Amino acid sequence: MRALELFIALLVVSSCKNNEASKPQNFIPQEEHTIAIDDQTNFHQDATYKYENRTGTSGDYQYNYDVLGNDSNGNEVYGTINVEDKYGEGIIINTDKEEIEIEVEWIGYGKLKGTDKIGNEYDLEVK
Repeated sequence: MRALELFIALLVVSSCKNNEASKPQNFIPQEEHTIAIDDQTNFHQDATYKYENRTGTSGDYQYNYDVLGNDSNGNEVYGTINVEDKYGEGIIINTDKEEIEIEVEWIGYGKLKGTDKIGNEYDLEVK
């Protein structure tokens, strides 16, 4: 009887060992979802949504978007903007490869209106 108890105890102990093969193949550690940028801000990525990148703390997020659009003359522009709530700012590049600082405002789902320092307006869409 003692041998049977010893065998069961060994079986239980050996089954409790950490076995790498038992981890699911799609296992992703939590650290890969949230990356610290600095002491006060976090970067979060969630690919289940169209607009998947954001920075900030809970309740105070700033979103980063790549945008494509046109100036008032119909010339193509593209760039990157940061938005918090309804307003934001960023840099776009025109057809002459000039960088232009703009302020933006949401005007619809995925659509923004941008204005540069001299009052030129840009119709932008999130890529």
